[in-house]
Amino acid sequence: MSTPLPASSAIPGALTQMLAIAKAALPADTTIWWGKELSTYTSPLTFQITEITGDQQPAEMGPGYRREETFSLVCSLSSYQGGDQGQGALDGLNTVMLNFALISAAIGNNPNLNQAVRFAQVGNFIISTDTDGNGTTAVTLDFQVRCEQRVLSLASS
Repeated sequence: MSTPLPASSAIPGALTQMLAIAKAALPADTTIWWGKELSTYTSPLTFQITEITGDQQPAEMGPGYRREETFSLVCSLSSYQGGDQGQGALDGLNTVMLNFALISAAIGNNPNLNQAVRFAQVGNFIISTDTDGNGTTAVTLDFQVRCEQRVLSLASS
């Protein structure tokens, strides 16, 4: 009989649940993506998780050795509605903020991401605009979903 591996990180479960939460909270035609940042805009609204950053610190010593894990899912919400830098940027900003409110509420109503973490919250915002070669505007809201969980570090005997 093999010894089960410890649950050394909550990241896989949190990532899976965050993608599911985004899919449920955002409009059906939203592109939901995990991986390297997409090089082109694929739909009027795109939600991406492009990076995960974090750390672990000792929490409990002895036979129940555990570590306190804190990490952030680095997310982007982009609106590519078209239009010029003026009105297109304002329309895009309104779209991004409306949909960010949906994501924020979904996390607020499910702060443990379906039992994947002890606590999750949004923070660290950056809003930027960009234009493509045709002068069409996109607005992006970069933010993090900061998560905390105590994880088991030793295999059971």
